[in-house]
Amino acid sequence: MKLSIPLKDIMLAPGKRFDPSSSSEKDVIERVKKIYGVITEVMDIAIQDGMVEIEFRDATPEKFKSAMKSLKKGIEEAGQGRFPNALKLFQEVLAVIPENIDARRNMAKVYLEQNNLEKAKRTCTNVCRSTRRMHGAASC
Repeated sequence: MKLSIPLKDIMLAPGKRFDPSSSSEKDVIERVKKIYGVITEVMDIAIQDGMVEIEFRDATPEKFKSAMKSLKKGIEEAGQGRFPNALKLFQEVLAVIPENIDARRNMAKVYLEQNNLEKAKRTCTNVCRSTRRMHGAASC
């Protein structure tokens, strides 16, 4: 599914419209992500011809539910020391919901348990970047 919203119609608060002329494309996309919150995990957002283009990835409710089950199972597997299985399950989650912070954070923990410090560091850095984008610079 794809939505197109004129930039001038993006609201900051009731009665207060967003002024895109004073912001970069990146700032507009970040603002839209803050407006839509967690649902942006299944959205691609672009700016084109004065419009915000929002396209929902093929994350049907069934796929989303299955991904959440995989996340839960991955956490259980990691807790029992079955790290390769846990990583596979977290990757399944990310295939459906690429920005899922819980899957990434748990992957980082598994990498630490496996003493793979480089992958743990890279994954933690990605978690912090995602958290900052979603919640502001003070989040991480």
